[in-house]
Amino acid sequence: MSATSTCKSWCTDHQEPNECYTEYVIYDNGVDERRTPPAPGSMAALFDYPKDIGWIKFCAGQDEEDEQPVMDLHFFEPGDVEPIVRLPLDTNVIKGLHSELGALLINFS
Repeated sequence: MSATSTCKSWCTDHQEPNECYTEYVIYDNGVDERRTPPAPGSMAALFDYPKDIGWIKFCAGQDEEDEQPVMDLHFFEPGDVEPIVRLPLDTNVIKGLHSELGALLINFS
């Protein structure tokens, strides 16, 4: 459903009456094929991380009962459309993450 005049400014996909929603892909490694995992029981399998992150999507929604938008980061394996994990966020967590990453990146520039 398209946004209505009562929607939040960030709403890109109005869901139900009085419910705003948006999602953005914020990271995509550009690889659409799945990697071949090491054979079970092999030495390589002992050191293999079980999941590769192929892309990350930011999702936010808010209905009339929510004071603030409900936000999540969804992490996906390459080529998948169902997330392997969701990280719930709020504006304070996002601001803290932004601040910490910014301070860390200063050391690498």
